[in-house]
Amino acid sequence: PLTDLAKAAKEVDEGNYDVDLKYNGRNEVGVLTHSFRTLIAHQKVYINDLNELNHAMQEDNLTLEAATIRDSLTGVKNRFALRRDYDKYHEKDVHLMMIDIDDFKKSVREKLEQDNETNYNREVYSAIFQQLLKLYPVDKYPQEFIDYYVNMSMNQLQQQAEDESETLDDMLKSVYNTDADSMKAYFKTYAEQLLQQRIILGVIAQKENITLSDDDFQSAVEGYAQQYGISVDDFLSYYSEKDIRESELENRVMEFLASEAKITETDETEIETEELEVETEGGQTEADISSEEADTES
Repeated sequence: PLTDLAKAAKEVDEGNYDVDLKYNGRNEVGVLTHSFRTLIAHQKVYINDLNELNHAMQEDNLTLEAATIRDSLTGVKNRFALRRDYDKYHEKDVHLMMIDIDDFKKSVREKLEQDNETNYNREVYSAIFQQLLKLYPVDKYPQEFIDYYVNMSMNQLQQQAEDESETLDDMLKSVYNTDADSMKAYFKTYAEQLLQQRIILGVIAQKENITLSDDDFQSAVEGYAQQYGISVDDFLSYYSEKDIRESELENRVMEFLASEAKITETDETEIETEELEVETEGGQTEADISSEEADTES
């Protein structure tokens, strides 16, 4: 037992705490062996606690370092990162961009606020239009328009397939995971939704005398061209004046409806339109849109 105890002490001294001491005698050697086993067990717990603490400190240091070397809003590395990584860049070609970070933060904040407003308006408009569809369902659609839209869309896909040197069926399968019949059904549904929107909003525009002047049209075109980074002439070559005017007029009608709508927000911030009352020139509280008028306007 003394020899085993001496070997165990040597192992522990070399850093190996997984020693096996089985002697359980009731004499002095047995008491010493038991005490040594207890000492080893306590030492292992202590070392394990130290390792955990060290690991936590390393994670905290990494988190602190990450927070120190990057701007909290933009995530862009700052001068502290350059100092830390200087050895990696020493005697190497590097590109530096010097910007006014406060001005950059301001532009990012404004962009986020604009995106939030856009998303909010999109949800409001969607909720309002769903209410309009319930109040004034459109049952009939000009078949000529439906056929035109479906054929035009399928022809565009056909041209895309030819540009890729593929058959239409192969491209639809590989890109859209569908077939020609399903795609035609999708375009038919979309065309009907587009007509619903144009019919209902067009009638409201007439009854509320909502119009789009030439100056308004020109301003809208210039805004779109600037947004897409192209010239006005290029933008007009992509979209017809008729489509642009219809789209802008619909936007004005939706803005008008949103200003007149009574909107409540749920606890989940989901926007719901509880009631929509649009007062017409005749003093009515709802636009009198019948299916016959919708057919006439289409």
